[in-house]
Amino acid sequence: MLGLIQHFRALSLRRRDHNLTLVYDGFEQLSDNPFTHQLFASLKENFNLRLVQTQELLKRSVRVEDGQVVLIMSRLRNWRSLPGRSAKFFQRSRVFFYDQDPWEGYHDNATCRGVYEDIFEKVDPEAFLVTSPWWADYIRRQSGLPVHFVRMGILPKYCDQGISFGERAHKVGFQGTVHSHRMAFYDRLREQGIDVDILPRKPFFTFLREVQNIGVFIYGDQSALEMNGMPHPVHGLWGKCLTVAGRGCFVIRNHDLAHDGYAIDELPTVQTFKSEGEIPDLIKSILTRSDAENDRLIAKTISMLRERNDWQSVAAFLREPSVQSQ
Repeated sequence: MLGLIQHFRALSLRRRDHNLTLVYDGFEQLSDNPFTHQLFASLKENFNLRLVQTQELLKRSVRVEDGQVVLIMSRLRNWRSLPGRSAKFFQRSRVFFYDQDPWEGYHDNATCRGVYEDIFEKVDPEAFLVTSPWWADYIRRQSGLPVHFVRMGILPKYCDQGISFGERAHKVGFQGTVHSHRMAFYDRLREQGIDVDILPRKPFFTFLREVQNIGVFIYGDQSALEMNGMPHPVHGLWGKCLTVAGRGCFVIRNHDLAHDGYAIDELPTVQTFKSEGEIPDLIKSILTRSDAENDRLIAKTISMLRERNDWQSVAAFLREPSVQSQ
């Protein structure tokens, strides 16, 4: 562990032109979590990072220069614990909060209801950065808070086509945690004659390797939440889709209102459905094409994702906050 800590501290030798203090919960966020790991890797390419663990703030042991830019990457459930013992740290900083699960502050069974409003009252951050344009708009309308959309994605260094489409062991599959709403989705597909090979969740780097054995990666989050007692799409979570597409899979998933913010229509291997009745034809259109044509489309998508480098949207926002927050 000491060697890992020293490695992270050594990052302060890089990118002296832009400084950023990054507040995080633990090293697993930076090394193991598939999304915060990629965000961290993108930030360290763009900034001279100062790393501060949440526990350091709680001990009142952290000082900060006036006007220092701070990004809070701590999990939503830990936000409320931060301001009380760290008032001076936040008062002297230009603070941004990053969140990949903004719905957990608002849906009917939310684990952190009201946390956005509470943090804004106590800390007055310059902006909340969330990974869904729908939720950014919703929170602004509900509470008038400075919430802005930033993209998730896949780092260029992880983009890789893998083996030919025709060599994949699983023609249609899913790998990861199967929540109850997803199992119900796969049960309904089975009733339509579509068998989905379900592979167990694996650590991120193992997942990156094993998912390349799936031809068509399919999942749905169309009724994962309840809002005012009614089923409601997540309108987010496109990071999984783009990561899988960047590893050479075709992806079929439900359409939602975060779709346009991620420019999904420009990616030829990502298909969305508004009705589950559309799924059989979507799968058929992929499986009946030649392997050579599918490989060509995969290569095109990977090239576009590598060039887009969607994680850079966070760094771009933080570099020019006065412009972005207008």
